[in-house]
Amino acid sequence: MSLRRFAEVAGIDFGYVGQIERGERRCSPEWAEICDQTVGAEGELMAAHRAENATGTGAEVRRRTVVMGLALGASSPAVAVEALRHGLDSAIGADLDEWQTITEDYARDFYTTPPARLVEQLGLDLTMLQHMLSADPANRDLLRAAGQLAVIMAMALASTGQTTMARRWWRTARHKADQSGDVDTRLWARDWETVNGTYERRPIHEIIALADEAVALADGRPCRGTAGVLAGRA
Repeated sequence: MSLRRFAEVAGIDFGYVGQIERGERRCSPEWAEICDQTVGAEGELMAAHRAENATGTGAEVRRRTVVMGLALGASSPAVAVEALRHGLDSAIGADLDEWQTITEDYARDFYTTPPARLVEQLGLDLTMLQHMLSADPANRDLLRAAGQLAVIMAMALASTGQTTMARRWWRTARHKADQSGDVDTRLWARDWETVNGTYERRPIHEIIALADEAVALADGRPCRGTAGVLAGRA
């Protein structure tokens, strides 16, 4: 359901709906009730509105999470469910630990999950992560998670034969890892890109250049990223 269609069904001016969605107007209890009834949320949106007013801090993130879940729910119910779950987690401050757990889950399940399924699941989680970063773009924990998940997305895409898309995701992975400032994540991203370069049929000189960049970044730092880069270079 588009915002325009939502406005028609709810009997509300489309411009007003857009202002609410962009955060230019506050959401009133009456508005929350109209949204709830229009999409048949059975009280979930009204409860979210009450929680927003009660807590204050983090309310904007939760509000946009609910809105995004509504916008995507018609085409992908799983996204709406995941949006609700992340919204609930953010209400209790569990998000940062949750993202670390999500990353570890993907790392553990990578070789036992079909690549196409991985791409679908990663797309859902990265949509949520992008949304949270839009509200807190300098959050290094979220940036680190984004870099790590982007690495796994690149690997999954390469496994499905989508090497062009994979190369784009490798660039994103390096960029987000660098933004996080976490040296281990920066090396880890380059480690896997180096190792996977030959499988993706990338030019050898390009792979070696990436490995040399990572070795310089490591500066003798003993960690799994350094070991991986040296193995990939060899």
